[in-house]
Amino acid sequence: MNPMNSRLDKLLKTKLKEWRSNPVQFVEEVIGVSPTEQQKQLLEQIEFNNNFAIRSGHGTGKSASLSWILLWFLITRPSAKIVCTAPTRRQLFDVLWSEVSMWIKKAKMKALFDLLKVQSEIIRVEDRKDWFARAVAINVQSTAEEQAEALAGYHAEHLLCIVDEASGLPDPVFRPLEGYMTQPDNKVILAGNPTRSEGYFYRIFNDPTFGQDFIKLHWNSVESPLVSDDWVEMMRRRYGEESLEFRVRVLGEFPVVGDMELIPREWIDRAVYIKKPDFLSPDVPIIWGVDVARFGTDETALVSRAGAFVLDIKTKTGLDTIEVADWILDEYNKSDIKPSTICIDVSGGLGAGVSDYLRRVLGSMVLDVNVGLRAFDTERFILLRDELWWNLRTAFETGRLYIPPHEKLKRQLMSVRYSVDGRQKIRIEAKRDMKKRGVQSPDCADALCLTFYLEPSDMSTQLTNSVHRKRYAMSWRVV
Repeated sequence: MNPMNSRLDKLLKTKLKEWRSNPVQFVEEVIGVSPTEQQKQLLEQIEFNNNFAIRSGHGTGKSASLSWILLWFLITRPSAKIVCTAPTRRQLFDVLWSEVSMWIKKAKMKALFDLLKVQSEIIRVEDRKDWFARAVAINVQSTAEEQAEALAGYHAEHLLCIVDEASGLPDPVFRPLEGYMTQPDNKVILAGNPTRSEGYFYRIFNDPTFGQDFIKLHWNSVESPLVSDDWVEMMRRRYGEESLEFRVRVLGEFPVVGDMELIPREWIDRAVYIKKPDFLSPDVPIIWGVDVARFGTDETALVSRAGAFVLDIKTKTGLDTIEVADWILDEYNKSDIKPSTICIDVSGGLGAGVSDYLRRVLGSMVLDVNVGLRAFDTERFILLRDELWWNLRTAFETGRLYIPPHEKLKRQLMSVRYSVDGRQKIRIEAKRDMKKRGVQSPDCADALCLTFYLEPSDMSTQLTNSVHRKRYAMSWRVV
């Protein structure tokens, strides 16, 4: 044996012993970076504790820390098994997995990572089948029990499970993770933005009994040297310190009921005009939004908007489909300035007959809008309803909408809540959930939302012709 190689092997073995008991040293010497004080909270305790939960604001280096822990555990444990998951493939592969690959390439001691075979979903130590880190994607279309099954069956003397954006996973997914903790060197790290005030991740931090076995860490973006003061100030200026966005994304705090108010009272109050505008430019199209109800206590609502001004709000109750269509047609015939577009909510089927009837008379100005379909901006929203309500919120926030002193509309606008799920998608409170807490269906406000169907989610931009055509064409039936 070459004496030089022998000395190197001996040195490496000595270093591995040091690194195993000192993750901070591993990160500094192998990765070649100096962790922040927040990151050290995890690195300094991971060797001696097995259960961790980290609630964090944005930009604190959470994903970097998780990737360092993954590499540390994989290198310093023989036949180690590591399982990583997240609520979405994007979070798992585009964020966490790509972060691991980046640090392997940037590492100060690259030669140490020559032992690793990095593939799309698995990192193996040489060709060992029993020594690996695996990314396990959760199928969001599956049931919660089926999602949990994807994580079941992993056992080893040295086992690490990393869950990124843990707030977004359903409770059953965590059951197999509890089954991992059967040996002294079995560890679980749950991390993420605290986007939901319910669920397993929330209970760890808010139920003393449930969370008593976890080391609970809180990484506030304001306190992180990785986050610029300019970004924090922009978030404070844009949303306000009391907003859900600032609380979750900056402070790393869980939402409270007050945070979930979609449109604050002060935005609505400042938008109320006393006198209807005397003159409307002929270049500004008038759009009607129609939310259809059939009998019951809910109202069929018709809202007329011209640019920044809501011109009229009318409601009817107790009408059948034909009577609703006749009422809208009568309003159309009586109007001095005709609408260019009438957007009718056809989700659930109630508005479909009304829309069909009116289209025979008025033609292609009548658009079917199914708010239960997928949003246009799928990066930020799940359903079109979420996107339209957010467009309305943005119009109030930016001072680009004025409404008449209509008490029912004002009350409905203030009654709606929203949340941000584990995939960072904005969700508007469902009508059934509003009714559970004693709030009536916001029919007038829903009709107002429909008038934003042909406008972009980013209210600071103009709708291009191509987007306009796309949205127009996506109506169910356009003749």
